[in-house]
Order: sequence, then C-alpha cells, then structure tokens
Amino acid sequence: MWFACRRGGSAICTWFRGSTLAALACLAALSACDQQNLDRCNNRSGSFPPEVVIAGCTALIEARTLSREELATVYSNRGKAYDMQSDYAHARDDYAAVIRLEPQNAQAYDDRGLAYYNLGDQERALADYERAIRLNPRLAEAYDNRGTIHNARHDYAAAVADHSEAIRLSPRDAIPYNNRGVAYFNQGERERAIADYDQAIRVDPRLATAYDNRGVAYADQGDYARALADHHRSIRLNPADPVTFNNRGLAYYSLRDDRHAITDFSHAIRLNREFADAYANRARALERQGEHERAAADRAEADRLSRR
Repeated sequence: MWFACRRGGSAICTWFRGSTLAALACLAALSACDQQNLDRCNNRSGSFPPEVVIAGCTALIEARTLSREELATVYSNRGKAYDMQSDYAHARDDYAAVIRLEPQNAQAYDDRGLAYYNLGDQERALADYERAIRLNPRLAEAYDNRGTIHNARHDYAAAVADHSEAIRLSPRDAIPYNNRGVAYFNQGERERAIADYDQAIRVDPRLATAYDNRGVAYADQGDYARALADHHRSIRLNPADPVTFNNRGLAYYSLRDDRHAITDFSHAIRLNREFADAYANRARALERQGEHERAAADRAEADRLSRR
C-alpha cells in the first residue's frame, strides 16, 4: 500500500492534541495591566492570528508585573501560538518555562511532549507524556498522545491500551476513537478500526481525518465505492489536506481510473511540494498511461525527497 499520512508515513492518520489557550485575568495585584495585550494574549474570541497573540504575550512577559501563576499562563498561551505557526522550537521553550514556574503542571508536560514530537524527538516526547500521566492520571490527552507514539513504534497493543484509557476518561472526545482505529488498522483488525472511525464520526461529524481513515480501511477491503464516498466527504470538510487527495487518488488508481488518480496526486503535490509518496504514486499512474518520461521524473523527485 502507498498510503501516506502527515505523520510518520503511516497508512492512515493519527492526531495529537495540545491544550487550548488559558484565560488570564487582569488581577488587582497587577500594578499596570495592559488590557490590550491581555486581550491579545488571551485571544478568547479566537479572532487574533498567532503573531498577534505572540506579540501580546511577549509584551506582558517583558512588563515584569505578573505573578508566577500569571506568567506561567502567558508562556503557555504564547507556546500554543507558536504551535499554530509550526514553530515548535519556540513552543517547546515556552512550555519549558511553564514547567520551571510550575513543576507540577501536568498539562505543560503534555504540551511540551507534543512540541518534542513535532521536532522529531520521540524519546523526550514520551518522557514528557509519562511525566504528565504521573502528575495527573486523569489527563486523557496525555494517554492519547502517548498511544500515538506507541503506534509510530509499531507497539500496537500498547497504543490500543492508551487510546482505550483516553476514551474511558473522555468518552465524548472523537480523537481517541480515531487514533485507536489507526492502531487497530495497523494490527490488521479492519472491522474494529472501522467501528472506531464510525464512533469518532458519531461524536464529531466534522472530523475530516476519521472519514479519510475509514476510506482507507474500506479501500483495503476492496470496497472502493465507500472509500471514495469517505474521501469525498473528508475533502469537503478539509480541502487543504494533501493526504486525503493522495488517498483518494489511490482509490481511483485501484479502480484503474488513472485520469482521476493523476489529478488527485497532482493536487496533493500542489498542496505539499515535498510529498514524496504523491510523486511516487503519480509516477505509477503515469507509467500505466505510457507517459514514461514524466513517470521517470516523478520517481526521481520521490527518491530525492525520500533521501532528505
């Protein structure tokens, strides 16, 4: 199979979660409360872009008027804004600042673990998730995130156990069902995977990745009509995800519909010029159409990207 995912080249996609922005009150203890920067750093309405949140939080930090608790909240909010910019190094550093201020803050360890993972450091990510769980054994997302690392390491039994605990702690959260479905799929338990994707969709009908993953599972069973229907729905919900276009292209390719397959692989590449699997998949479709020169160029680009 040539399915690709935004994480780790897996056939289907798991999700990590960090926490949401925390609210910082303008307390009487503050000698000079800059309401504008406070509003930007809190971003309660969600209307400010990350760079505005970062600027507001930075101004509050530099004012040196905050208590330790308030300062920890500001660093946490700025870290989440850096996460939104995919600036994981700065996010990691801000979560580390939260931990220095509040060594018992389980959420900060979970957030830093996600930053480490996105920086490619699974060992440190795993250590932070385990620390978060020790500090707060009821922090569902820490189990879920740890389970996704187990899945990436092919320890599917451990992944299922962690995602199941996340579901037990937070049964109305769709993401652990999706992630457990990925672990089941990788174990070869297709029906259990589909059942989990079904539940994820029931809990959150707008979770695009769950439709895409279920489509991959249907395609693996040879049910391409259902696979295409799920990929179509996923694309309607999230038209900016190259993985879903790649996966739909694979379904078309399996149906020998090379024209639609090439269109989808090409769109995946437009969305992500470094998507090696999409180049490799388009090369196969082009080869089958007799376009050998274009296929060779795509294979060469796929090889170049894979070596990076």
